[in-house]
Order: sequence, then C-alpha cells, then structure tokens
Amino acid sequence: MNYPFVITISNIVSIAMFILMLAVSWYYVMAFFLAVKKQKKVPHSDKKTKFAIIVPARNESRVIRKNIESLLKQTYDKNYYDIWIIIESKDDPTYLICKKMGVNCFIRPEIGNRRTKGFAIQDLYNYFKDNDIKYDAFMIFDADNIVSPRYVEIMNDLRQTGVQLGLGYRNYTNSSTNWITCTSAVFFTYMMTFTANMRSRLFRKSTVCGTGYFLDTKVIDEAGGWIFTGMTEDMQVTAYCYYHDVKCRYYPVVDFYDEQCSTLKALHNQSVRWIYGFLGSKTKALKESDADYHTLSKWKRFLANIEYHVSFIPFVIFMISATLVFVLDFIISAVGAVQAPEYAGTLFGYSMISLAIIYGSSCFIAFVVILVDNKKLKFNFATKIWAVFTFFFFYAELLIAAIDGLIHPKKRGVWKQIEHTGTITNKDI
Repeated sequence: MNYPFVITISNIVSIAMFILMLAVSWYYVMAFFLAVKKQKKVPHSDKKTKFAIIVPARNESRVIRKNIESLLKQTYDKNYYDIWIIIESKDDPTYLICKKMGVNCFIRPEIGNRRTKGFAIQDLYNYFKDNDIKYDAFMIFDADNIVSPRYVEIMNDLRQTGVQLGLGYRNYTNSSTNWITCTSAVFFTYMMTFTANMRSRLFRKSTVCGTGYFLDTKVIDEAGGWIFTGMTEDMQVTAYCYYHDVKCRYYPVVDFYDEQCSTLKALHNQSVRWIYGFLGSKTKALKESDADYHTLSKWKRFLANIEYHVSFIPFVIFMISATLVFVLDFIISAVGAVQAPEYAGTLFGYSMISLAIIYGSSCFIAFVVILVDNKKLKFNFATKIWAVFTFFFFYAELLIAAIDGLIHPKKRGVWKQIEHTGTITNKDI
C-alpha cells in the first residue's frame, strides 16, 4: 500500500472540509445573530380566523386526553375553532375519550397502505369538501402535544398580518428524561431557533418541523387538496411553501409542547423516516401540485432552492467527510501497524484528529443552542452537561439511520407508530 499517497489524500480531504465550512460560515453566523435578536410582536386583531384544529391520533389514548384538555382551555373564541381527532376505528379507546370530552372524532373510511399522518389529514380534508364544511385555516398537532392557552389566539393575530403559514415555539414535555430526549430537544431547537427563525426574518419562509403550524385553506385548495402524504409531510409542506411563494413566519412568542422519543429503537425508526423523507420531499410536493401558484421567478426559485439546502448540506458533508476520514485512517493505520509502523502512527493520529473535530463540533453546536435558548428549554445544570457531551451520539444515530436506509430501502417507506407515554418532566407546563 502506498501510505504516503493515503496521507496526502487524507490531508486534501481535511483541507477541503474546512474550505467548505468557511465558504458557508456566514450563513451560520447570521443565523446565530438573528436567533438572539428580539422578536417583533404582531398586533392583536379582533378579526377572527375559523380554524380546524386537526389531531391525527391512531391508538393514542394514553396522551390524547391532555392534548384535548389543552385545546379546550384556549383563550381564543370557542365559536371560531373546532377540534377534529382522526382515528381509524371505533374500537380505538380514543373514540370514547373524544365523545366524553365533546370533540369531533373522524373515523377514516379506508386505510390500506395509506398509513401516514398526511393521508389521515387528506381523508379529513376530503370529508370537509364532500360535506361543505368550511374553514379558513388548518392547524395541525400531534396527539402528544400540549398547547399553551394563548396559542390559537396568537396564531390568529399572526394570520391577520397576511401570513399563510405560521407556527410557534416547539418546546418539550420530557426533555430531561435521558440523553436521547435532551439531545433530541437540542436538535429540534437548533432547527427552529436558528434555521426557521432566519428563514422567517430574511425570506418570509420557515422550516415546518413536526406540528404546531397553521396553513391557510386557500393554499391547500390551490395545491389541489392536501397533497402532503409522504413519510415526512412537514418537509413536504416546507418545500411546497418555498417553491410556491407561500408567506410563512416562525413566531416563537408562544409555545406548544412535544414528547420526544425516549428509546434508541424509536429514535432510529424516526431518524430513517426523517432522512429519506427530507431527501424525497421536494420532488413529491412539486410533481403532485396542480396549482398555478408559482409567483417566484426562475432565478428567485433557484436562490430559494440553494437556501433551502445550505443550512443542512454543507454541515452534513463536513461531518460525513470527517467521519469517513476517521474510519479509513483508523482502519489503514490498524492494517499498517505491522507493515509500515512509521506511517501507521501518522494515520492513527489523523483519525483521532478527525474524531476530535466531529465530537468537538457536536459539543459546540449543543452548547450554542443551550446558550441561546436556555430560558425556553429550562435545562438544569446536569441536563445541560449531559446534552452537550452526548449530542455527538445523536449525530451518530442519524448517520447509522442513513446507512440503514441505504442498505434496506424498504425501511424508508415503512410507517411505524411512535409510542407515546404521556410522561411530563417539564414542570413548567
């Protein structure tokens, strides 16, 4: 083996990684400064939006009661929002809970292989159309979400400013349970506080991350119905809004709370779905749309596409490249320990440097997120330390999930329910 050549290639890759990160570092620096900038509040409006609050809740009887209670306690005028819980059968205990609490329970007529949340919402949208039930906007939550009392009221104020898609701050019910939940909280907080916030301030766009958002019915109708039926319908909604010039705003002055996965198995299944759902989301949203809703020029649409990826791709390339350098250098140094010990030591040293870069970058990201958003996250000191030093393993799980989905393509399209416990460790709720 030509060890000097391997060392040269390793050096070239490492230099290329740093050049890449330097080339786009302005993006992350700008995201940081916008994240700490005070949010400009929208004025209160007496004009009302008629909301359909939609909660897909198949076999979610453990958590649905707390969700409905939080929605019934909204300060918003009860005449201007209806709660719709979506299930698949009357045998689901969720059905009796809904009836007892006096909210609408929609039972899907046909399911087949249409298991995703998006298909459930699509069925309800079609039911509204068939029965001439009209709403100004859809607001989507998961069954495990707990919604702050003023959430709907403030989202109405936001919509009255002309926003067609709006969402508040995603907080967490169980972020202090273990390293999985606290690192998940760090990851999603980065997505919203940095990525979604910057897009909202600069481009009138946002990252839809899970639930908690409203979408104007006009946008849905012009798209040809609820077309967001993939494994990650939130990323499809994000892509559609980007390419169709839908006015969005991330508005973190009010919270909704989400339960994070607390087991490695659940996190892995979720990660496979996220990664491959994200990669396929734009094409599906664009191809399935029959709306004449393209108000962006081709040039602006091209810039939007660049921005849509720049928050993810450069860092992903950097981390994957560093990981590959670490793995290859480590393997070659192990093989060459006998054949060429004078080079093996150098390669082993390079592998440790790459590992240190990966781990250090992960710790730095978690530290910055907690520094900026600690008032919202409310981590105690032990959880802060735990989150910073274990965020690397969350990244490692994403990489393993990507490899798993690559090796087993069938897993990319398999919908698996995430079991929710309803446990709340965030006492501030």
